[in-house]
Amino acid sequence: MSRSVGVTAAALVLILAGAFLLVPASYTLLEAVIATTTVDSWKSETTLIVLGFYYLTALLFLAASLWCIATSIGIFRLKGWARHSIVLLSVVGALLSLWQMKGILHHPGWAISGVTPLEAAPVVSFIAYVAGLATSLVPLLVCVWWLILFTRPSVKLQFSASKCL
Repeated sequence: MSRSVGVTAAALVLILAGAFLLVPASYTLLEAVIATTTVDSWKSETTLIVLGFYYLTALLFLAASLWCIATSIGIFRLKGWARHSIVLLSVVGALLSLWQMKGILHHPGWAISGVTPLEAAPVVSFIAYVAGLATSLVPLLVCVWWLILFTRPSVKLQFSASKCL
């Protein structure tokens, strides 16, 4: 059985997501390297802990990126493990997106000299609020699409048919 257009599109989106995750991985690693080479007191315990978090964060972004790319290659080849992997990725991604949305919606805001951003610049605050929600809504919608697509019987059949070939 051949791969459907929806499965191909999902694999392409997943490869783009994996490539996009390389950006924060590279940036975080670069920040850690710069901090290591420029901070005079880099041997202090607090600085080492912060640098450890930088390296750990970069490693997590890199691992997530490689997971996405490997899964998309598996999807292109209609491997059964890749279908299970993208279902897991979609659940984890949806939960992370919802967690981000909760943080944006329930953020009390900050104030400088008793003035909140909403009072100081209501239009800018509204744009930032909508942009923040969009950055979590778009991945949420993609994850829901993946979850619906890869749990459909016809898509399951595509992946099971590849085992017979």
